[in-house]
Amino acid sequence: MALTGLDVEAKAQLVEEAFWEACPYGPDDYQSVTTRLVRTDKPDPASTRRPPPSGAITLKDPDERKVGRAVVNA
Repeated sequence: MALTGLDVEAKAQLVEEAFWEACPYGPDDYQSVTTRLVRTDKPDPASTRRPPPSGAITLKDPDERKVGRAVVNA
């Protein structure tokens, strides 16, 4: 997910909380959960052509029901 504007860390946290609220499973239900915030932005860029910061939630589990449609729908 792309995150733009100010307070990127707070926005990333809000999106993660909303995802877990919408997901029928919790983080403890998965074999592995990794959350990343990739900061590609700069404080005073010479150009606006850089990609915006992005966040990702990576889920791993042997049960395909937990990582398939349930995740996409959330």
